Amino acid sequence: MNSANEHLAKITGALFSDGCLYKGEKSHYYEVSFSVGTQADVDELTKDLTERGVIPRVRRQEKTVCIGQRTFTIRVFQVRCASKELFLTFSRLGVPVGKKSNVSFSVPDWILNGNSEVKRAFLAGFLGGDGPKVTIEVRSRKGKEPFNAVRINDIEFYKREDLLANGFHFANELSRLLKEQGIVVSRIFNKGRFLRKDGTFSTSIHIALGKSIESALSYSRIGFAYCSQKREQVKGAEAFLETIAQKRYEWKRTYEAALNLYNAGGTVKLVAEKLKISYGTAFGWLRKGKTPTVAYHKLKFDKWGGKNVDD
Repeated sequence: MNSANEHLAKITGALFSDGCLYKGEKSHYYEVSFSVGTQADVDELTKDLTERGVIPRVRRQEKTVCIGQRTFTIRVFQVRCASKELFLTFSRLGVPVGKKSNVSFSVPDWILNGNSEVKRAFLAGFLGGDGPKVTIEVRSRKGKEPFNAVRINDIEFYKREDLLANGFHFANELSRLLKEQGIVVSRIFNKGRFLRKDGTFSTSIHIALGKSIESALSYSRIGFAYCSQKREQVKGAEAFLETIAQKRYEWKRTYEAALNLYNAGGTVKLVAEKLKISYGTAFGWLRKGKTPTVAYHKLKFDKWGGKNVDD
């Protein structure tokens, strides 16, 4: 982190996903807590909290989680800070208090109006908890060569039904931040109706992300704060996306060079020979006004050496 605001933004993002501010109304107990997956994440988070003057308590925990119709067991580290000062710091910064599905909240103004680095740090903290990973799957298709399919699940969070409008408001604010980082948001919607223990209902709000090379690469570049597992999982996919993006950039530069040569008096044949492209490609660009599409690189993720890392 290059500034105090970026540092605060990263922790704030984590609190908006797998973190929590808790206040005991009767006991006057204040706590700032986080759930992370590995010891490496504990170390990363502890370092950041220690810089805020707080030494957290850490406990490994195994718990059963019920989301909709799904029930599964997760093993996490609970990182807890019984600090009123830290609690007040983050509540004043706009972090909601209590169970986030039960309260209204927005992305804090200081994040929305902050510089690009602050927004990026907030997203890294949030995506470390609630962000999906990027994977690439080579899929076959009839009559054509296989292709690289980018897969990114939706960003998903839950909201009590009577707070659905606020959930959409938050999703739109989050989408605005993502779009500013070059990430395509294809749609926002809610799905399902789930009965809760208290007799109320909740629904799942989804932010569907674009799966183009450029959008997926922009997404993976943000990073996943306090989640070393996701960082490891996306390494191969991100490196492959970087390779394809570079080839697209080089192809565009070749197109620009072709136009310059042609406008300087070169023939289609000369341009093709000089830039080592096919005559048909040069003719399409220079005589038919076609724009460069994806370079024909034939790279496939599995043959390239890429591997998706499982959970």
